[in-house]
Parts: sequence; structure tokens; C-alpha cells
Amino acid sequence: MKGLKEYFHYTVTLPRGNVVQQLLNQGANADFQNKGATTLITASYFGHVNVVKTLLSYEIKVNQQADAGSTALVATTFKGHQEIVKLLLNKGANPHIRNKRRANALITAQYAGHSKTVSLLRNFRSK
Repeated sequence: MKGLKEYFHYTVTLPRGNVVQQLLNQGANADFQNKGATTLITASYFGHVNVVKTLLSYEIKVNQQADAGSTALVATTFKGHQEIVKLLLNKGANPHIRNKRRANALITAQYAGHSKTVSLLRNFRSK
């Protein structure tokens, strides 16, 4: 099963939601963590919307933190993937969780210069 786990984690780095779905159907763990990051964090960082949607369709820990404390929301705000930010927030992602550098999603988006993502997070917070 180790080979399936490693292949599964590699697969989420690619924009192939259908392959991810097949691997999940074969027993891959949607919350699998490899090298400090969960599959959701990895797919979110790379901006693979279909993969993120597939993972979120399972009972997944949306606020699971990587070894460095980042969540999928922090990872995707660093890259400015607004559609994924919306998906994660709507699934209960906590924008207040801070990583080991004390940065949360808003601080990360500001640091990375993603003004639209900053606005999205601020508007979500005010709801």
C-alpha cells in the first residue's frame, strides 16, 4: 500500500481530478500526509480546482496543518488561487489559523501581493 500512498500524493500535484477519484475509490486516504503536507494542502498550493473539489467531496480535515503549521487555505492564499480559497472557506476552513511563522491566510495573501485574495478574505470575515 505504500506505493499507492506515494503515487496518490504525487497525483494531487497534477490537474487530474479523475485519477485522484480512481485512487480514492481504490482505498487511498483523502487525508494522507506526505513530507509534512496533506493531499489537500498540496492540491490547493498547485491550484488544481478539480482535485480540490474531489478531495472536499470526502470527509476530509479541511483545517489539517502541515509540519510547518500551514493549512490548505494558507497554501492557496500564498499562490492567489481565489476559486480554491472560496471552496475551502465554504467547507469550513478557518482563516484565523496561523502557521509556525505566525502567518494566517490574510497575512499570507498580503505578503504575496494578492490583493483580490485579500479582499476575498476580508469580505468573508465580515459576513
